Amino acid sequence: NFEFQTDYSSNFFLSDGGQNQSELLSPGTYSVEELVPDGWELTSASCSDQSDPSSISLGAGETVTCTFTNTQQGKIIVEKQTDPDGSQQGFEFATDYSSNFSLTDGQQNDSGFLSPGTYSVSETVPAGWDLTSAICSDQSDPSAISVQAGETVTCTFTNTQLFGGITVVKQTDPDASEQSFEFDPSWGENFTLTDGQSENSGPLLPGTYSVAEVNLPANWSLTSATCSDESPVSEISLDADESITCTF
Repeated sequence: NFEFQTDYSSNFFLSDGGQNQSELLSPGTYSVEELVPDGWELTSASCSDQSDPSSISLGAGETVTCTFTNTQQGKIIVEKQTDPDGSQQGFEFATDYSSNFSLTDGQQNDSGFLSPGTYSVSETVPAGWDLTSAICSDQSDPSAISVQAGETVTCTFTNTQLFGGITVVKQTDPDASEQSFEFDPSWGENFTLTDGQSENSGPLLPGTYSVAEVNLPANWSLTSATCSDESPVSEISLDADESITCTF
């Protein structure tokens, strides 16, 4: 129901398709105004004689019809989920419809009423976490959320905490050699090490990884390549919160 106030009658209410007809009025200028309820916007208000509804010029014997069209607004709900469940880590979100906000696991942010249109929301992923998924209930991409009239779209961002890591250690015989050795890891870019040096992967998701020594320098042979968890270097099985050292 939409409430209207006029200068020719008491207030009245109309729902979609409803009409209100004034009593017979003397020629003159009259006004009618809609009190727009929350969650709606007044899309158009036009009169059949081209008058503005705030100044309707009624001639002798004339019937003027004024049509008010409203469009229901929508909402965007952003929901935060984490793995592991119950994390107190805060995640910051930026949107083009509000100021930035922060959520922890299980929390939600309600945009409030929005005009139908296209909006975006993105997450700043903190160190030690991976954005596993970001999906919206209407199948929109979070960077282009299509909000229709009266629609509430829920976008769920799920982050998985990165655990553990893999450290590659270089040893040579004879000791203290300055020869560089190149490594090719499955989790990142190639790197080089000399005797006694090490390279850490940083936090990784649980899973299977590999690292290989490549482009072996002339006059050197690979004597051994072992990992602290007894995984082969070609198939390193990293569990949650596990740190593995592989020594070449």
